[in-house]
Amino acid sequence: MTNDTNGTGGPTAQAVTSMASGATGPMADTLSRLPMFGPPPLLPGDDAKAYDDLLTRVSAALKPSDIFEEIWTQEIVALIWEEQRCRRYQQRRIKVDVATTVQHCLKDIFDKKFNYDLRTAKGVQDFDKMLAGNGELVDECLAGDAAAIQKVNRLLGEADVSLEGLTALTFERELDKIERFNRLIASAEWRWNALLHEIERRRAFFAEKVRRERPNIEAPKFKTITADTNAPVN
Repeated sequence: MTNDTNGTGGPTAQAVTSMASGATGPMADTLSRLPMFGPPPLLPGDDAKAYDDLLTRVSAALKPSDIFEEIWTQEIVALIWEEQRCRRYQQRRIKVDVATTVQHCLKDIFDKKFNYDLRTAKGVQDFDKMLAGNGELVDECLAGDAAAIQKVNRLLGEADVSLEGLTALTFERELDKIERFNRLIASAEWRWNALLHEIERRRAFFAEKVRRERPNIEAPKFKTITADTNAPVN
């Protein structure tokens, strides 16, 4: 089997193992990404290897039996990838907004606590150092570091707020964006589910057609030959 290229030098999907099912008989042992499909629908930052792995797993599960099912399989994989990408983008968007909110709150707390004099070089230097330290602390906090989370909550407590409270506030403020992401996710999920149902419907149709035609298929007729008992034996 040869490796297909996408014509742009970008990554291509790997060959996938597939066997036909039902009465259609087996196809070739492997199916490769045909040039007609073009390059995988990847955006900057997407993992080409992860996409190929998804294509392999979905193809192995669906076992496309002909070109039509292979087209649907490619579309299903692209839509699943789109759905999961939207989920990742949504999560990252929320984390970025929460980080910005927490950093602003910590800046106000430290600014009031230490009253930085931005008219002096030392005051500016201490203020910048505080901002950099807050940024690192918030990054560790949102990455799930238990010690960082505890420290952030302790600092925020000085202003009678909490990490959960600021997250809820950010979520409410960005609700329109979150809802738009949810609509994109729901649309992609609905479309790939519809394609799955189409594959099931098509396979059920052909299976029923075979069952209906089976009685009309005549069994091969064999002629019975009676042995001649009077024939000389050599």
